[in-house]
Amino acid sequence: MKKTKIIATIGPSSDSPQVFAKLVDAGVNIVRLNFSHGGYEVQQNRINMIKRYRDETKKPIGILLDTKGPEIRTKTFKGGEATLVQGAQFILTTRDVDGTNQMCSITYDGLPNDVKAGDKILLNDGVILLEVVCVDDTEIVCTVIIGGVARDRKLVSVPNILTTLPVITERDIQDIEFGIKEGVDFISISFVRSAQSIKVVKQILQDKGAEHIKVIAKIQCSNAIEKLDEIIDAADGVIVARGTLGVEVPIAKMPRLQREIVSRCNRSGKPVIVSTHIIESMINNPLPTRAEAIDISNSINDGADAVMLSGETATGKYPVEAVKMTSSIAIETEETRDYQALLEAHRKHKGNKPADIVAYGACRAADDLAVSAIICPTNTGFTAGVVSKFTPQAPIYALVYDDRVQRTANLFSGVEPIMFEQRNEIMPLIKDSIETLKELGKIKVGDTVLMTFGIPYSNRQTTNTMKIHIVE
Repeated sequence: MKKTKIIATIGPSSDSPQVFAKLVDAGVNIVRLNFSHGGYEVQQNRINMIKRYRDETKKPIGILLDTKGPEIRTKTFKGGEATLVQGAQFILTTRDVDGTNQMCSITYDGLPNDVKAGDKILLNDGVILLEVVCVDDTEIVCTVIIGGVARDRKLVSVPNILTTLPVITERDIQDIEFGIKEGVDFISISFVRSAQSIKVVKQILQDKGAEHIKVIAKIQCSNAIEKLDEIIDAADGVIVARGTLGVEVPIAKMPRLQREIVSRCNRSGKPVIVSTHIIESMINNPLPTRAEAIDISNSINDGADAVMLSGETATGKYPVEAVKMTSSIAIETEETRDYQALLEAHRKHKGNKPADIVAYGACRAADDLAVSAIICPTNTGFTAGVVSKFTPQAPIYALVYDDRVQRTANLFSGVEPIMFEQRNEIMPLIKDSIETLKELGKIKVGDTVLMTFGIPYSNRQTTNTMKIHIVE
Protein backbone atom coordinates (compact mmCIF):
# COMPACT_ATOMS: atom_id res chain seq x y z
CA MET A 1 0.00 0.00 0.00
CA LYS A 2 1.04 3.62 -0.43
CA LYS A 3 2.46 4.90 2.83
CA THR A 4 2.70 8.63 2.05
CA LYS A 5 -0.63 10.40 2.37
CA ILE A 6 -1.98 12.75 -0.30
CA ILE A 7 -4.05 15.81 0.56
CA ALA A 8 -5.97 17.31 -2.36
CA THR A 9 -7.47 20.80 -2.44
CA ILE A 10 -11.04 20.76 -3.68
CA GLY A 11 -12.03 23.46 -6.14
CA PRO A 12 -13.92 23.98 -9.41
CA SER A 13 -11.90 21.24 -11.13
CA SER A 14 -12.68 18.61 -8.52
CA ASP A 15 -15.93 19.37 -6.70
CA SER A 16 -18.17 17.15 -8.79
CA PRO A 17 -18.98 13.72 -7.29
CA GLN A 18 -17.58 11.94 -10.36
CA VAL A 19 -14.17 13.65 -10.28
CA PHE A 20 -13.96 13.46 -6.50
CA ALA A 21 -14.49 9.69 -6.55
CA LYS A 22 -11.69 9.36 -9.11
CA LEU A 23 -9.37 11.45 -6.92
CA VAL A 24 -9.89 9.08 -3.98
CA ASP A 25 -9.40 6.04 -6.20
CA ALA A 26 -6.15 7.63 -7.42
CA GLY A 27 -4.81 7.93 -3.88
CA VAL A 28 -6.28 10.93 -2.02
CA ASN A 29 -6.55 10.41 1.77
CA ILE A 30 -7.58 13.86 3.01
CA VAL A 31 -9.24 16.82 1.29
CA ARG A 32 -8.40 20.47 1.89
CA LEU A 33 -11.02 23.20 1.77
CA ASN A 34 -9.33 26.55 1.22
CA PHE A 35 -11.37 29.16 3.09
CA SER A 36 -9.49 31.99 1.39
CA HIS A 37 -11.76 31.25 -1.59
CA GLY A 38 -15.45 30.44 -1.75
CA GLY A 39 -18.28 31.33 0.61
CA TYR A 40 -20.05 29.13 3.10
CA GLU A 41 -22.61 27.88 0.59
CA VAL A 42 -19.86 26.64 -1.75
CA GLN A 43 -17.95 24.98 1.08
CA GLN A 44 -21.13 23.49 2.50
CA ASN A 45 -21.89 21.83 -0.83
CA ARG A 46 -18.39 20.38 -0.97
CA ILE A 47 -18.60 19.05 2.59
CA ASN A 48 -21.97 17.45 1.85
CA MET A 49 -20.49 15.76 -1.22
CA ILE A 50 -17.56 14.39 0.80
CA LYS A 51 -19.86 13.10 3.53
CA ARG A 52 -22.13 11.39 1.00
CA TYR A 53 -19.10 9.69 -0.52
CA ARG A 54 -17.89 8.55 2.91
CA ASP A 55 -21.32 7.15 3.76
CA GLU A 56 -21.47 5.23 0.49
CA THR A 57 -17.92 3.85 0.48
CA LYS A 58 -16.97 3.77 4.19
CA LYS A 59 -13.59 5.27 3.23
CA PRO A 60 -12.08 7.47 5.99
CA ILE A 61 -11.53 10.63 3.94
CA GLY A 62 -10.66 13.43 6.37
CA ILE A 63 -11.59 17.08 5.86
CA LEU A 64 -9.02 19.82 6.48
CA LEU A 65 -10.32 23.37 6.84
CA ASP A 66 -7.56 25.80 5.84
CA THR A 67 -8.12 29.24 7.37
CA LYS A 68 -7.29 32.47 5.57
CA GLY A 69 -5.27 33.79 8.49
CA PRO A 70 -4.04 37.29 9.39
CA GLU A 71 -2.54 38.12 6.01
CA ILE A 72 -1.81 41.42 4.25
CA ARG A 73 -2.81 41.90 0.62
CA THR A 74 -2.94 44.64 -1.95
CA LYS A 75 -6.39 45.86 -2.90
CA THR A 76 -7.28 46.57 -6.53
CA PHE A 77 -5.56 48.31 -9.43
CA LYS A 78 -7.08 50.15 -12.38
CA GLY A 79 -7.29 47.47 -15.02
CA GLY A 80 -6.33 44.78 -12.53
CA GLU A 81 -2.56 45.41 -12.58
CA ALA A 82 0.23 48.00 -12.76
CA THR A 83 3.89 47.80 -13.77
CA LEU A 84 6.34 49.03 -11.13
CA VAL A 85 9.67 50.25 -12.50
CA GLN A 86 12.99 49.83 -10.70
CA GLY A 87 14.08 53.06 -9.00
CA ALA A 88 10.61 54.62 -9.06
CA GLN A 89 8.68 55.76 -5.99
CA PHE A 90 5.71 53.63 -4.95
CA ILE A 91 3.33 54.28 -2.05
CA LEU A 92 1.38 51.75 -0.01
CA THR A 93 -1.61 53.39 1.65
CA THR A 94 -4.31 52.43 4.08
CA ARG A 95 -6.66 54.82 2.29
CA ASP A 96 -8.99 53.41 -0.35
CA VAL A 97 -7.62 54.38 -3.77
CA ASP A 98 -7.63 52.90 -7.25
CA GLY A 99 -4.20 51.35 -7.63
CA THR A 100 -1.73 52.72 -10.20
CA ASN A 101 1.99 52.39 -10.86
CA GLN A 102 2.50 55.06 -8.18
CA MET A 103 0.24 53.94 -5.31
CA CYS A 104 -2.05 51.17 -4.11
CA SER A 105 -4.18 50.37 -1.08
CA ILE A 106 -3.43 47.55 1.37
CA THR A 107 -5.75 45.54 3.60
CA TYR A 108 -3.94 46.11 6.92
CA ASP A 109 -4.30 49.54 8.53
CA GLY A 110 -1.57 48.86 11.09
CA LEU A 111 1.33 48.36 8.67
CA PRO A 112 2.52 52.01 8.78
CA ASN A 113 3.05 51.54 12.53
CA ASP A 114 5.00 48.30 12.06
CA VAL A 115 7.61 49.35 9.47
CA LYS A 116 10.31 52.00 9.35
CA ALA A 117 12.78 53.47 6.87
CA GLY A 118 15.10 50.81 5.48
CA ASP A 119 12.68 47.89 5.93
CA LYS A 120 11.96 45.65 2.94
CA ILE A 121 8.46 44.86 1.66
CA LEU A 122 7.61 42.19 -0.91
CA LEU A 123 4.62 42.33 -3.25
CA ASN A 124 2.99 39.92 -5.65
CA ASP A 125 4.17 36.76 -3.86
CA GLY A 126 7.75 38.03 -3.64
CA VAL A 127 8.20 39.11 -7.25
CA ILE A 128 8.47 42.83 -6.41
CA LEU A 129 10.86 44.22 -3.77
CA LEU A 130 10.31 47.62 -2.14
CA GLU A 131 12.45 49.51 0.38
CA VAL A 132 10.73 51.84 2.83
CA VAL A 133 11.86 55.49 2.59
CA CYS A 134 9.51 57.14 5.08
CA VAL A 135 6.21 56.52 6.83
CA ASP A 136 3.27 58.55 8.13
CA ASP A 137 -0.07 57.60 9.66
CA THR A 138 -1.58 56.22 6.45
CA GLU A 139 1.18 55.95 3.85
CA ILE A 140 4.40 54.02 3.38
CA VAL A 141 6.63 55.69 0.81
CA CYS A 142 8.96 53.20 -0.88
CA THR A 143 11.56 52.88 -3.60
CA VAL A 144 11.14 50.03 -6.07
CA ILE A 145 14.28 47.87 -5.79
CA ILE A 146 13.06 45.07 -8.06
CA GLY A 147 10.21 45.94 -10.36
CA GLY A 148 7.47 43.86 -11.91
CA VAL A 149 3.75 43.63 -12.47
CA ALA A 150 1.66 44.21 -9.33
CA ARG A 151 -1.82 42.68 -9.42
CA ASP A 152 -5.07 42.78 -7.50
CA ARG A 153 -5.26 41.14 -4.07
CA LYS A 154 -1.73 39.74 -4.03
CA LEU A 155 0.19 38.91 -0.87
CA VAL A 156 2.23 41.61 0.87
CA SER A 157 5.13 40.22 2.93
CA VAL A 158 7.30 42.01 5.48
CA PRO A 159 10.13 39.56 6.26
CA ASN A 160 11.63 39.56 9.76
CA ILE A 161 9.23 42.25 10.98
CA LEU A 162 6.93 41.45 13.90
CA THR A 163 3.59 42.98 12.94
CA THR A 164 0.68 43.71 15.26
CA LEU A 165 -1.69 41.60 13.19
CA PRO A 166 -4.05 39.55 15.39
CA VAL A 167 -3.03 35.93 15.95
CA ILE A 168 -6.51 34.86 14.80
CA THR A 169 -8.92 37.09 12.88
CA GLU A 170 -12.66 37.40 13.43
CA ARG A 171 -13.21 35.78 10.05
CA ASP A 172 -11.02 32.84 11.07
CA ILE A 173 -13.09 32.38 14.22
CA GLN A 174 -16.28 32.36 12.15
CA ASP A 175 -14.76 29.82 9.76
CA ILE A 176 -13.59 27.62 12.63
CA GLU A 177 -17.08 27.68 14.17
CA PHE A 178 -18.51 26.71 10.79
CA GLY A 179 -16.02 23.85 10.60
CA ILE A 180 -16.96 22.64 14.07
CA LYS A 181 -20.63 22.60 13.11
CA GLU A 182 -19.87 20.68 9.93
CA GLY A 183 -17.62 18.14 11.62
CA VAL A 184 -14.27 18.79 9.94
CA ASP A 185 -11.33 16.72 11.13
CA PHE A 186 -8.44 19.18 10.89
CA ILE A 187 -8.09 22.96 11.05
CA SER A 188 -4.92 24.48 9.65
CA ILE A 189 -3.93 27.87 11.01
CA SER A 190 -2.38 30.18 8.44
CA PHE A 191 0.49 32.60 9.11
CA VAL A 192 1.29 31.14 12.53
CA ARG A 193 3.95 33.27 14.21
CA SER A 194 4.09 31.61 17.63
CA ALA A 195 2.39 28.93 19.75
CA GLN A 196 -0.19 31.52 20.82
CA SER A 197 -2.20 31.05 17.62
CA ILE A 198 -2.46 27.32 18.28
CA LYS A 199 -3.46 27.84 21.91
CA VAL A 200 -6.20 30.29 20.95
CA VAL A 201 -7.70 27.86 18.43
CA LYS A 202 -7.49 24.92 20.81
CA GLN A 203 -9.30 26.98 23.44
CA ILE A 204 -12.07 27.72 20.92
CA LEU A 205 -12.35 24.01 20.17
CA GLN A 206 -12.41 23.12 23.86
CA ASP A 207 -15.11 25.71 24.56
CA LYS A 208 -17.22 24.20 21.76
CA GLY A 209 -16.64 20.59 22.84
CA ALA A 210 -14.59 19.85 19.71
CA GLU A 211 -11.20 18.90 21.16
CA HIS A 212 -11.10 15.92 18.77
CA ILE A 213 -10.39 18.27 15.84
CA LYS A 214 -6.65 18.36 15.14
CA VAL A 215 -4.94 21.75 14.83
CA ILE A 216 -2.28 22.01 12.12
CA ALA A 217 0.21 24.90 12.06
CA LYS A 218 1.18 26.33 8.67
CA ILE A 219 4.80 27.44 8.69
CA GLN A 220 4.84 30.24 6.12
CA CYS A 221 6.58 33.26 7.63
CA SER A 222 10.06 33.94 8.97
CA ASN A 223 8.78 34.69 12.50
CA ALA A 224 7.53 31.10 12.74
CA ILE A 225 11.03 29.72 12.10
CA GLU A 226 12.28 31.53 15.20
CA LYS A 227 9.52 29.91 17.31
CA LEU A 228 9.47 26.56 15.51
CA ASP A 229 9.94 24.26 18.51
CA GLU A 230 7.17 25.87 20.57
CA ILE A 231 4.84 25.77 17.55
CA ILE A 232 5.52 22.06 16.94
CA ASP A 233 4.97 21.29 20.64
CA ALA A 234 1.63 23.12 20.67
CA ALA A 235 0.25 21.86 17.35
CA ASP A 236 -1.06 18.43 16.35
CA GLY A 237 0.80 18.64 13.05
CA VAL A 238 2.62 21.03 10.73
CA ILE A 239 2.39 22.16 7.11
CA VAL A 240 5.56 23.36 5.40
CA ALA A 241 3.92 26.06 3.24
CA ARG A 242 6.79 26.51 0.82
CA GLY A 243 5.17 29.17 -1.36
CA THR A 244 4.74 31.96 1.17
CA LEU A 245 7.68 30.81 3.31
CA GLY A 246 9.88 30.99 0.23
CA VAL A 247 8.87 34.64 -0.19
CA GLU A 248 10.03 35.57 3.31
CA VAL A 249 13.31 33.66 3.43
CA PRO A 250 16.05 33.44 0.79
CA ILE A 251 15.21 30.74 -1.75
CA ALA A 252 18.66 29.19 -1.33
CA LYS A 253 17.76 28.39 2.30
CA MET A 254 14.48 26.64 1.49
CA PRO A 255 15.86 23.07 1.00
CA ARG A 256 17.62 23.22 4.36
CA LEU A 257 14.60 24.74 6.10
CA GLN A 258 12.25 22.12 4.71
CA ARG A 259 14.50 19.30 5.92
CA GLU A 260 14.88 20.96 9.31
CA ILE A 261 11.15 21.44 9.84
CA VAL A 262 10.37 17.89 8.72
CA SER A 263 13.13 16.47 10.93
CA ARG A 264 11.96 18.34 14.01
CA CYS A 265 8.39 17.14 13.44
CA ASN A 266 9.61 13.57 13.00
CA ARG A 267 11.51 13.73 16.28
CA SER A 268 8.41 15.07 18.03
CA GLY A 269 6.12 12.46 16.51
CA LYS A 270 3.96 15.13 14.88
CA PRO A 271 2.72 14.50 11.31
CA VAL A 272 4.25 16.88 8.78
CA ILE A 273 2.85 17.91 5.41
CA VAL A 274 4.87 19.41 2.56
CA SER A 275 2.82 21.75 0.37
CA THR A 276 3.01 24.19 -2.55
CA HIS A 277 4.51 23.62 -6.00
CA ILE A 278 4.34 19.86 -5.49
CA ILE A 279 3.51 19.01 -9.08
CA GLU A 280 2.41 22.46 -10.24
CA SER A 281 3.18 22.06 -13.94
CA MET A 282 0.30 19.58 -14.09
CA ILE A 283 -2.12 22.45 -13.61
CA ASN A 284 -1.74 22.90 -17.37
CA ASN A 285 0.21 19.84 -18.56
CA PRO A 286 -0.57 16.12 -18.46
CA LEU A 287 2.91 15.26 -17.15
CA PRO A 288 5.13 16.81 -14.45
CA THR A 289 8.66 18.03 -14.88
CA ARG A 290 11.51 15.72 -13.87
CA ALA A 291 12.44 18.21 -11.16
CA GLU A 292 8.94 17.97 -9.64
CA ALA A 293 9.10 14.17 -9.57
CA ILE A 294 12.48 14.32 -7.82
CA ASP A 295 11.15 16.96 -5.38
CA ILE A 296 8.27 14.71 -4.31
CA SER A 297 10.65 11.80 -3.81
CA ASN A 298 13.08 13.95 -1.83
CA SER A 299 10.26 15.24 0.40
CA ILE A 300 9.26 11.66 1.21
CA ASN A 301 12.85 10.65 1.87
CA ASP A 302 13.21 13.71 4.13
CA GLY A 303 10.39 12.25 6.25
CA ALA A 304 7.16 13.94 5.12
CA ASP A 305 4.00 12.12 6.20
CA ALA A 306 1.98 13.75 3.44
CA VAL A 307 2.17 15.99 0.41
CA MET A 308 -0.56 18.51 -0.35
CA LEU A 309 -1.75 19.43 -3.81
CA SER A 310 -3.25 22.90 -4.30
CA GLY A 311 -3.96 24.32 -7.76
CA GLU A 312 -3.17 20.92 -9.27
CA THR A 313 -6.50 19.53 -8.05
CA ALA A 314 -8.45 22.72 -7.31
CA THR A 315 -8.26 24.50 -10.66
CA GLY A 316 -5.98 22.41 -12.85
CA LYS A 317 -6.81 20.69 -16.11
CA TYR A 318 -5.58 17.29 -14.93
CA PRO A 319 -6.60 16.81 -11.27
CA VAL A 320 -6.95 13.02 -11.37
CA GLU A 321 -3.77 12.56 -13.37
CA ALA A 322 -1.88 14.76 -10.87
CA VAL A 323 -2.95 12.53 -7.98
CA LYS A 324 -2.11 9.35 -9.91
CA MET A 325 1.34 10.69 -10.71
CA THR A 326 1.97 11.74 -7.11
CA SER A 327 0.87 8.29 -5.91
CA SER A 328 3.11 6.47 -8.36
CA ILE A 329 6.14 8.59 -7.39
CA ALA A 330 5.42 7.96 -3.71
CA ILE A 331 5.11 4.19 -4.15
CA GLU A 332 8.30 4.01 -6.21
CA THR A 333 10.17 6.01 -3.56
CA GLU A 334 8.83 3.93 -0.68
CA GLU A 335 9.79 0.65 -2.33
CA THR A 336 13.44 1.66 -2.49
CA ARG A 337 13.89 3.23 0.96
CA ASP A 338 16.41 1.67 3.35
CA TYR A 339 14.11 1.04 6.30
CA GLN A 340 16.83 -0.47 8.47
CA ALA A 341 18.94 2.67 8.08
CA LEU A 342 15.91 4.84 8.83
CA LEU A 343 15.19 2.89 12.01
CA GLU A 344 18.80 3.22 13.13
CA ALA A 345 18.73 6.95 12.44
CA HIS A 346 15.59 7.27 14.58
CA ARG A 347 17.20 5.45 17.50
CA LYS A 348 19.03 8.47 18.86
CA HIS A 349 15.80 10.51 18.83
CA LYS A 350 13.51 8.00 20.51
CA GLY A 351 13.78 9.75 23.89
CA ASN A 352 12.97 8.16 27.22
CA LYS A 353 9.18 8.12 27.20
CA PRO A 354 7.79 4.60 27.69
CA ALA A 355 5.59 4.89 24.58
CA ASP A 356 8.56 5.87 22.41
CA ILE A 357 10.75 3.08 23.78
CA VAL A 358 8.04 0.44 23.30
CA ALA A 359 7.18 1.69 19.80
CA TYR A 360 10.84 1.76 18.78
CA GLY A 361 11.31 -1.74 20.17
CA ALA A 362 8.24 -2.92 18.29
CA CYS A 363 9.60 -1.50 15.03
CA ARG A 364 13.00 -3.06 15.67
CA ALA A 365 11.40 -6.46 16.35
CA ALA A 366 9.13 -6.06 13.33
CA ASP A 367 12.19 -5.49 11.15
CA ASP A 368 14.17 -8.39 12.61
CA LEU A 369 11.24 -10.78 12.19
CA ALA A 370 10.09 -9.38 8.81
CA VAL A 371 6.52 -9.28 10.12
CA SER A 372 3.58 -8.94 7.76
CA ALA A 373 1.93 -6.21 9.82
CA ILE A 374 2.13 -4.06 12.92
CA ILE A 375 -1.30 -3.98 14.59
CA CYS A 376 -2.22 -1.06 16.85
CA PRO A 377 -5.56 -1.21 18.64
CA THR A 378 -5.95 2.41 19.75
CA ASN A 379 -8.54 4.67 21.34
CA THR A 380 -7.12 7.96 20.10
CA GLY A 381 -4.70 7.07 17.30
CA PHE A 382 -1.76 7.78 19.61
CA THR A 383 -0.18 4.33 19.40
CA ALA A 384 -0.33 4.27 15.59
CA GLY A 385 1.18 7.75 15.47
CA VAL A 386 4.10 6.92 17.72
CA VAL A 387 4.84 3.74 15.74
CA SER A 388 4.66 5.70 12.47
CA LYS A 389 7.30 8.04 13.87
CA PHE A 390 9.92 5.29 13.45
CA THR A 391 9.06 4.57 9.77
CA PRO A 392 8.75 0.76 9.84
CA GLN A 393 8.61 -1.13 6.56
CA ALA A 394 5.61 -3.20 7.62
CA PRO A 395 2.14 -1.69 7.20
CA ILE A 396 0.61 -0.26 10.38
CA TYR A 397 -3.05 -1.16 10.97
CA ALA A 398 -4.71 1.16 13.47
CA LEU A 399 -7.86 -0.50 14.86
CA VAL A 400 -10.17 2.25 16.10
CA TYR A 401 -13.78 2.41 17.25
CA ASP A 402 -14.42 6.12 16.56
CA ASP A 403 -14.78 7.23 12.93
CA ARG A 404 -13.34 10.64 13.84
CA VAL A 405 -10.15 8.95 15.08
CA GLN A 406 -10.13 6.84 11.93
CA ARG A 407 -9.99 9.97 9.78
CA THR A 408 -7.37 11.83 11.83
CA ALA A 409 -5.12 8.75 12.12
CA ASN A 410 -5.19 8.62 8.33
CA LEU A 411 -2.69 11.50 8.24
CA PHE A 412 0.19 9.40 9.64
CA SER A 413 2.54 7.88 7.08
CA GLY A 414 2.20 4.12 6.75
CA VAL A 415 -0.98 3.92 8.84
CA GLU A 416 -4.20 2.34 7.56
CA PRO A 417 -6.98 3.04 10.11
CA ILE A 418 -9.72 0.41 10.29
CA MET A 419 -12.99 0.54 12.23
CA PHE A 420 -13.17 -2.04 15.02
CA GLU A 421 -15.68 -2.62 17.80
CA GLN A 422 -14.28 -1.52 21.13
CA ARG A 423 -12.96 -4.25 23.45
CA ASN A 424 -12.07 -3.75 27.10
CA GLU A 425 -10.54 -7.19 27.75
CA ILE A 426 -7.05 -7.88 26.43
CA MET A 427 -7.47 -11.48 25.20
CA PRO A 428 -10.65 -10.77 23.19
CA LEU A 429 -8.91 -7.64 21.88
CA ILE A 430 -5.97 -9.67 20.55
CA LYS A 431 -8.12 -12.48 19.13
CA ASP A 432 -10.67 -10.22 17.46
CA SER A 433 -7.99 -7.89 16.04
CA ILE A 434 -6.39 -10.85 14.26
CA GLU A 435 -9.74 -12.16 13.01
CA THR A 436 -10.78 -8.75 11.71
CA LEU A 437 -7.61 -8.31 9.67
CA LYS A 438 -7.85 -11.90 8.36
CA GLU A 439 -11.41 -11.25 7.17
CA LEU A 440 -10.26 -8.07 5.40
CA GLY A 441 -7.44 -9.95 3.67
CA LYS A 442 -4.74 -7.86 5.35
CA ILE A 443 -3.06 -10.87 6.95
CA LYS A 444 -3.29 -14.64 6.44
CA VAL A 445 -2.66 -17.89 8.26
CA GLY A 446 1.04 -18.42 8.93
CA ASP A 447 1.92 -14.71 8.95
CA THR A 448 3.99 -13.31 11.78
CA VAL A 449 2.46 -10.08 13.08
CA LEU A 450 3.32 -7.74 15.92
CA MET A 451 0.76 -6.04 18.13
CA THR A 452 1.40 -3.03 20.32
CA PHE A 453 -1.06 -1.27 22.62
CA GLY A 454 -1.51 0.04 26.14
CA ILE A 455 -2.58 -1.80 29.29
CA PRO A 456 -5.05 -0.96 30.75
CA TYR A 457 -6.47 -0.65 27.22
CA SER A 458 -9.09 1.88 28.35
CA ASN A 459 -6.33 4.32 29.36
CA ARG A 460 -5.31 6.85 26.72
CA GLN A 461 -1.79 7.40 25.41
CA THR A 462 -0.28 4.57 27.45
CA THR A 463 1.49 2.43 24.84
CA ASN A 464 3.42 -0.02 27.01
CA THR A 465 3.00 -3.51 25.54
CA MET A 466 3.97 -5.47 22.46
CA LYS A 467 3.15 -9.05 21.47
CA ILE A 468 4.47 -11.19 18.63
CA HIS A 469 1.80 -13.47 17.18
CA ILE A 470 1.69 -16.22 14.56
CA VAL A 471 -1.62 -16.07 12.69
CA GLU A 472 -3.58 -19.32 12.93
